Amino acid sequence: MAGNGTDIAPSNFPFLAHDEPRPGQIDMIRECRSSLHNKGHHLAAAPTGIGKTAASIAAALEVAMNSSTKPHILFLTGRQSQHKIVIDTVRKINARLGSNHRDIKVVDIIGRESMCEVVDIQTGRCLCEQGSSESARPRLREDIRNFILNSPRHVFETVEKAKTFGICAWQTCRSAVKDCDILVCDYNHVFAEQVRENSLPSMGISLQNTILIVDEAHNLPDRIRMSMERVITPIIV
Repeated sequence: MAGNGTDIAPSNFPFLAHDEPRPGQIDMIRECRSSLHNKGHHLAAAPTGIGKTAASIAAALEVAMNSSTKPHILFLTGRQSQHKIVIDTVRKINARLGSNHRDIKVVDIIGRESMCEVVDIQTGRCLCEQGSSESARPRLREDIRNFILNSPRHVFETVEKAKTFGICAWQTCRSAVKDCDILVCDYNHVFAEQVRENSLPSMGISLQNTILIVDEAHNLPDRIRMSMERVITPIIV
């Protein structure tokens, strides 16, 4: 149970996004913390609206911030609408943090095809930076990188900002990941082998030093099967 009023004082849960915890949130945070400290797993099944996202992030941040290894937190979701919920949650957390805590840094990223308008099929390069001079690009990329890390940004905020600078939002987001606390991304970054092997190391993430939050994990079996599908065409045969 949640315990008495002293137990649920806000100071005991520094990364909670709300001034007053919702019923069940404190229990979930405690159980998540215990699982993480014991290098275990926590499976939560609860109705919509209980605040599972906020509770899981609060627990993960508390453990990560107090860890000597400073693990990245990967929030994995298959829904773009959930990306915005996570960003809004982190904004609320930052607004509540006291002076003894720095702001939480988060990178929100989706598939390249949704962040780059045109990708050259032959070279694999996008055309996002055609409008900027080569000499100015390093400075512009750093400006966008700072834009991402200085305050929680939804991915489409970053895309729009990067367009005005003539900079690739996808590449810049990836370069910012190594300096963030939370990465919001698709299931594929962990559960699709080829994507995982190409993506995580290039972003400076070691899977052995991460805390995973899997949103709506009941969708994973279908998504994993989809990632393993192969299409045989007459040309291949």
